[in-house]
Amino acid sequence: MRKERSPASRHRNIEQYYLRRGKSFFKKKAYKKAARAFGNVLTLNPGNGEASFELGKLAFTAGDITDAIRALQKALSSGFAGKHVLLLLAKACLRRHDYERSLEAYLRAIKKGAETAELNADLGLIYKKTGKLELAAVHYKKAVLLEPENAYLREELGRFALYEKKDYDLALGELTKALRLKMKPETCRDLGRVHFHKGNYRDSLVWFRKFLNRKPTDGEGHAELGRVYENMSEYRKAASEYKKASSRGYDIIKVTNPLNWISANLALDSRNIQPGLDKKKRNKYLLEIRNIERERRTLPNCLKLGELYRALGEYPSAIKEFGRAREINKKPNDPFLQNRILNELEICQKKTFLRSRPQKLQISLTSRCKLSCKMCEAWKKPWDLSQHTVSEIMGLFPYLSDVVWSPSAGEVFLSGFFPELFKAACSYPDIHQQIITNGQFLNEEWTDRLTRKNVLITFSIDGVTRRTYEDIRRGADFQKLIKNAERFNKKKKLRNKAVSPCDRIHSSMNFVVMKSNYRELEYVTDFALKLGFDSLYLTAVEGCRDEDIFNGRDDTQIRHINFMISGLREKARKSGLTLHSWLPSSPVAEICGIEETETQKRRSPVQLNPCYLPWRSLSIGPQKNVKPDCSCKHDIGNAEKSSLMDLWNSGMMQSCRKDLLEGRFDRCNYKCVLGINS
Repeated sequence: MRKERSPASRHRNIEQYYLRRGKSFFKKKAYKKAARAFGNVLTLNPGNGEASFELGKLAFTAGDITDAIRALQKALSSGFAGKHVLLLLAKACLRRHDYERSLEAYLRAIKKGAETAELNADLGLIYKKTGKLELAAVHYKKAVLLEPENAYLREELGRFALYEKKDYDLALGELTKALRLKMKPETCRDLGRVHFHKGNYRDSLVWFRKFLNRKPTDGEGHAELGRVYENMSEYRKAASEYKKASSRGYDIIKVTNPLNWISANLALDSRNIQPGLDKKKRNKYLLEIRNIERERRTLPNCLKLGELYRALGEYPSAIKEFGRAREINKKPNDPFLQNRILNELEICQKKTFLRSRPQKLQISLTSRCKLSCKMCEAWKKPWDLSQHTVSEIMGLFPYLSDVVWSPSAGEVFLSGFFPELFKAACSYPDIHQQIITNGQFLNEEWTDRLTRKNVLITFSIDGVTRRTYEDIRRGADFQKLIKNAERFNKKKKLRNKAVSPCDRIHSSMNFVVMKSNYRELEYVTDFALKLGFDSLYLTAVEGCRDEDIFNGRDDTQIRHINFMISGLREKARKSGLTLHSWLPSSPVAEICGIEETETQKRRSPVQLNPCYLPWRSLSIGPQKNVKPDCSCKHDIGNAEKSSLMDLWNSGMMQSCRKDLLEGRFDRCNYKCVLGINS
């Protein structure tokens, strides 16, 4: 005879029956039936914590967070307080941005033995949102340790390091690992941002391009790519990307100063429209500038506005802006800033006698280089600058923005004056120094000194094989050059990792194209990348008829060069190497429309903007002869016979300025007139 069950026992059995049915319906995603089953349990026993938990889980799944929290709290109050209940409650509170209650629930769950990667990731998010970044970092890192192959967790840690901690090295490592685990376009964009903040603009370009290859319609991506180009002074490319961003509905002012936006577009249009801007575009730029003018009251913006007005030929407005810059200058005793503003004013006022001093010096200290290059004559007549001229140079340092060492003759490291001059120039924060060297005498001591300073160093390398290089640069050692260049670029790379972008060192390679080496052009990009250079310059040989390709009538070699240049550009673009080609695309006489021996004064120039070098620069070259710039054709005097400041306002220099103002370019190098050097 069967024993009859008590009413309470039957009641419990019915509860369990409905619980099992509810869980079964939940697994089958029959959520309404599951809810009715769990409701029946609570009707029978309002204190059933498990049923309340299941209803909370059901509500959470359905996205009803308020009901989920209410049910889960009821489960806890009913004594059903397992770690899984606490974890779900914590998640629900986090979904509602109730960080305090979510944190409390997670900490209770941890005390009950809960320890998962997801839990630590959520704790990292809570601490980040509540401003406790150190604790957030601890939990994000713990989440990654628990699940090292989880791409999502690596990405979260990388983004936290990028956007919150500004720890770009950690961000770079984690985002790179996340990308290896799972390819996502957004991770490519984040890597582009990391490299941008680290100042690695070429790497930043690579990642933003990868992002845009997968999301070409993303306006923000184009805007950020434009910002990278802008920081690299590639204004044409910056303007192109900004226009793409704007056409896709993105407000580019979020990523760039509006003045820089106008400047980039103006640079783009000035190169694409010959002989100058049409009236409609010019008026458009003037309107944009004047709209911005009302909002600016800073010294940098006044200077930028002045430059833009000058570029558009609006000299009265430019004078007004530079005058305002002088008025709001809070450093009236700063000789550099005072001289810059005065110099800009005198340019706009079209003065030929200047009270301002040069902003740039190009200095060849000696003719000594211990080489006898086949395309150079400077080594045949030895000379050195005098102590008096060196003292004059040092007296100009407070006013300078740029100093270029050895632009046209000699090796700077063989001059006894250079250590003292370099040290003195380094004490002026506004001076940017560039050193042009053959690389033969860049020893370990100088490498250490240079890699502690913010300099640009250019190696003159005219062959990528030992035979060609040593045939052109007679007396040089190819292996020694390779060793010195690799050592410098290796130390440069280590140093750049530890400093801010504005303090980084840059190195470049200059390849002078001539008959002896033009067939090696196709290998020059790979050679520059192998040695670790940031940029590559291709220039044409000058002053050596036997080697000059571009001053003849035969364009066979030039066509071959043009064919190779297009391939080099593509290779440089993909690898992140900045390529500057300053080579004529046709024979010079054909471009100019005149014979090589004729002057250019009878021809209308094609350059758009006037040359301001005679107002800004002095260059001391071979035999101590002085020019406005090393590329100019005619000397204005000699540093041994006259002081630099006398030469600055000499009759020859004033005549040079006057010729440019009146549109006569017979003193100019054909490359400048044709825009090849820009």
